[in-house]
This record gives sequence, C-alpha cells and structure tokens, in this order.
Amino acid sequence: MNNLFNRPWVYKVISLIFALGLFAYVNVGRLSTTRGSTENNQQVLATKKASVKVPLEVQSDTNRYFITGYPEKVTVHLEGPSALVTTTVNTQNFKVIADLRNLSVGKHVVKLTQQGINKELAYRIAPKYITVDIQPKQTRKFPIQLQFNQESVAEGYKIGTARLSQETVTATGSRTDISKVSQVIANVSVSKGRKTDVDQEVLLQAVDSAGKIVNVLLDPQTVHVNIPIYLPSKNVALDFSQTGTADKTAHYDFSSDSKTVKVYGVQSVLDKLKKLTVPVDVTGATGTINRTVKINLKDTGLDSVDPNSIQVIIKVTKTGSSDTSDSQQSSASTAGSQSTSQQSATSDAQSTASSSSTKSSSSSSSSTQQSSQDSSDDQ
Repeated sequence: MNNLFNRPWVYKVISLIFALGLFAYVNVGRLSTTRGSTENNQQVLATKKASVKVPLEVQSDTNRYFITGYPEKVTVHLEGPSALVTTTVNTQNFKVIADLRNLSVGKHVVKLTQQGINKELAYRIAPKYITVDIQPKQTRKFPIQLQFNQESVAEGYKIGTARLSQETVTATGSRTDISKVSQVIANVSVSKGRKTDVDQEVLLQAVDSAGKIVNVLLDPQTVHVNIPIYLPSKNVALDFSQTGTADKTAHYDFSSDSKTVKVYGVQSVLDKLKKLTVPVDVTGATGTINRTVKINLKDTGLDSVDPNSIQVIIKVTKTGSSDTSDSQQSSASTAGSQSTSQQSATSDAQSTASSSSTKSSSSSSSSTQQSSQDSSDDQ
C-alpha cells in the first residue's frame, strides 16, 4: 500500500479528481443564477392585459354651466409589460378627461382623453365618446314638503307636529330643469297600524307638477324626520269605592292629595269618561291610615294612567255605640214631647171651661136685671 502512494501517477489522478469537483461546484452555481435571471427577465418582458374603472374628470366652467349626460366612471383597457400593467392598475396614477371648456350651450359629442398612462402601455377607453348637454346653471331654494300615509297610523292615535332637521333644500340644475320643479318632497314610509314615533333619514326628491322626478342636484340629499304618534290624554277627577273585608260597625271615609290623574286612551273612550273610580281595600283598616293604591284600568278601555298609583287616606269611624245613645235620646225626647202635649191639652180644657162658666154667670145676671126692669115698668 505504501508503495502505491510512492508512485507519481497516483497523485496525478487524485489532483484531477479534485479539479473536476471544483469545476463542477463553480459551474453549477453559475448555471442556477443564470436560469433565475432568465426567468425574471421573461416575467418582466411578458405581456399582460388588464381593465380598470376610473372616475371621469369633466373640465368646464361649473360656475356658469350645468352639465348632464356624462358617466361617473369609465373603463380603461391596458396592455403591456406585466410589471408595468400591474403597477398602473394598483396605483391608478392617471386620469381620463372630458374637456368641455371651449364648448357652447347645447348638446355635444366629446372624445375622452387620458393623462398619465405610461408610453410603453397600450390603452383603450370605453366609451371612447360621450354625449353631454351644457345648459346655463341655476340654483334655487325650496321648502321641504313632508308626505306620508296618515291612514297607516293605528286607529285612535294622534299625529303630532313633524320635525325636520332642516326646513329648506337647495336645488341646482339647468334653468330648464329648475323651472320644472314643483316641490321637493320627503316621502316617509310608515308601517300599517303604527303606534310609536317615526324617526327616519329620508331621501329628498325634486318632482314636477305631475309627480315625476326632475334631474337636479339637491343639497342636502337627505333630511332627518321625526313624527310624534301618541294616544290622546285627559285629566279626570278621582272617585273612591270601598272593597275588601269591612267592619260592619265602622264607617269609612276616603281622601287623597291627588285630586286628578292623566289618563291615556282612544278619543272615543276619553269623551265618555267623566271621572275615574279607584277601588280601595279596607281590609284590616282601623283608625286613620295611609295606603298606596295602584290604579287598575281593567274594563275601563284606557291604555295607561299617570301616575299609576296614589296615596289614599282611610278614616275609620265606629258607629255601633253612637247609634244606641242616639236612639235613647230620641226616645226621651219623644216622651218629653208627649208629656208637654198632654199638659197643654189639660190647660186648654180648663181655660175653656172657666170661660164658659163666666159667660153663663154674665148671662144670668143680665137676665135678672132685665126682668126687674120689666116689673117696674108694669107698675
């Protein structure tokens, strides 16, 4: 084995192997780098197509003219190097223009142009031409008219005064269209059988005398609407009735600092109501006590009451012993009256008899005197 490594050709073979390995290592790295660069270059140089929607910029004297007929956005078709198309679509660093600055009042067909698209890209704008109508501009204020179906409100409920976030709206458009505007309406949607307030953000519409929408700009475009919907109410006097287990020998009186309450219900029920009777439970009541009584609206047809409870003073008075004393006094009084009547009758009888006797004596004396006089005359 030692003799093998002492021979010169062995070292030559080993050197050759190392040289081939080093050559292979260096060239494989170059080949992979070259392949990656080639692929990247192919991606950069590859052609790509894309479409993007962009806002249309209208150049005109907007202080003097009102323009209609143009689309809000247009489509731009792009074609070119992949990386450049991707960048353009993502950044949208270009614009599409409709130049109307040198056009007069009337209808015109205008070609759309662009600014900012890279020269290496091919593009196509769709639509290529647009038709616009240029008219003198006019601005006018209109009161906002509220519209809703009042029959949708539940029967018996009332509709309060509607409140709007603002009362007027500014309409801008061509003179011709502004002259067509009859009114600006806020059409409120109300569900059938509505019992609660309406609170909505409502879109405004400018309409002509026939109710058709007119093409004008409104500022603001919406308005906040609040419509109160509520039950009618009425203040009524209170009356109290006795309920519960009562003492048969007691009398109950009721009073309260609350003389009236406010009741809510449909108008037909309120019209018939003169007072509200509140039942008061006297079970266990002695002397004078204060009780909180909840107002029960069952079978009244009313919806609610304010307040729904009141403080009632119950005054209890015993009546049994008082009745006996009164009876005795009444009997004594009757007996006294009868005795007085009897005494009066006796006195009257005696007076009558005495008077009759006196009259009789007078009559007898008079008769004797007359007789004596007659005898004297005869002689």
